[in-house]
Amino acid sequence: MPKIIRVAVVGAGLAGQAHAFGYRNAAMADVLSRVRVELDTIVDPNSALADEVATRYGFARTPASID
Repeated sequence: MPKIIRVAVVGAGLAGQAHAFGYRNAAMADVLSRVRVELDTIVDPNSALADEVATRYGFARTPASID
């Protein structure tokens, strides 16, 4: 049974997208073969950008703040 890690990224700009790319592709590393990474939340006050990044990388939620 794989271990599940749910990921939240704060910021949907360039750095946030780079992290999302890395998390999405983490399963390709042999050492992480028993880990399932779920891209849960991407947070950004620019909701259009957050929605676009969520669609591109597969995040489930896109709140505008961490409150």
